[in-house]
Amino acid sequence: MAIPNLNKLLNQIVTTNDVQVVEWLFFGFKLVGIIIKMFTFNIYNTLTDEQIAANVQPIGPATGSIWGYSIILFATLGLIFISVNPKKENLAQIENVPLSLYAIVILLVWCIVLNFRFYTKINSTPEMPTNYNLWNSWSLGIIIILSVFCILEYLIRIVDKNLEFKSVLSQIRLFTILVFFSGIITIGIQDTILNNFLVDG
Repeated sequence: MAIPNLNKLLNQIVTTNDVQVVEWLFFGFKLVGIIIKMFTFNIYNTLTDEQIAANVQPIGPATGSIWGYSIILFATLGLIFISVNPKKENLAQIENVPLSLYAIVILLVWCIVLNFRFYTKINSTPEMPTNYNLWNSWSLGIIIILSVFCILEYLIRIVDKNLEFKSVLSQIRLFTILVFFSGIITIGIQDTILNNFLVDG
């Protein structure tokens, strides 16, 4: 039953005029952030001795992660902001925001902080542990999945005037919770690897 509903939902999303330009803009920002993160995954630059002496910061995966995830975070916060209805009470405003938006914000902030903490060492260490690269790829995959979920959940709230897709929305929320906790484990493992591997001395 969920598959026909999903097909009908996608058709309704494509044909709807209820989605504003600013919302499509935020969806586009999410895509741009993901592309930046993906294309700077293994980019490193070598610094000359003069640049190192001048404290020039190397460009590498941490730079791409910070920029990419920051753009996705900006787009997500924008969606949260325009989801809030100022005419409702505080609790009702919170309920009006899709669950997946909260989930992705938590994971993005953690990823950004992690890359800031180990910024120089991630950028200047091409031979990172194999396990780190694996979990870094998984965390990007989780961010992409949550981005898709939050866009879908957001659009369902716009087009579903008669609560036809309530079951699809419930399934998305369930999967969001599962993916979110997987993300916590994945980024936690990255944090552990970086703390144990990228140590001074």
